[in-house]
Amino acid sequence: IIVDDNSLDGTKELCKRYKNVKLIARKDKLGLASAVVDGILSIKEKNAKVVVMDADFQHDPKKLPEFFSKLNRCDFVYGNRVGLKMRFYRKIMSKTAAFITKTLVPQLNKIQDPMSGFFGFKLSSVHIKNLKPIGYKIMLEIASNLKKNAIIDKVNYEFRGRKYGESKLNFKTIIEF
Repeated sequence: IIVDDNSLDGTKELCKRYKNVKLIARKDKLGLASAVVDGILSIKEKNAKVVVMDADFQHDPKKLPEFFSKLNRCDFVYGNRVGLKMRFYRKIMSKTAAFITKTLVPQLNKIQDPMSGFFGFKLSSVHIKNLKPIGYKIMLEIASNLKKNAIIDKVNYEFRGRKYGESKLNFKTIIEF
């Protein structure tokens, strides 16, 4: 499932080439969190396994089989960024946000890298109706709404430089977080 917020990068045309790709084309730029929720709500299979990743290739698609394999025995699997190749200030911001997150939302303490945007879950393991997407860290929202006794695991991956697009991180995004 690809959710496109009216991009001009040829996403719609590319999706038409593949029969197994479902495109949700939205007319406005509504943001990552609501895009993920719209994608989730379009899934009809209640026992589906869902993996969320960005389209800029900072998340390694070669790790997808490992995510799905772990989802056979776990409810939630997050990507644990190793070899962080980011600018110093971004690394500091990420670590500060992780500290704040773990302090304010104790149920996320099991997650080593709560700022990762690469994660997967069993649809049946999340209280979907409780999701209220704000901002861009939808993983936090989903992990906060896991059902009781959910089993959590991680997949280590090398966080790479962005191959496509630009960061959406700005002051407004930080305040929303």
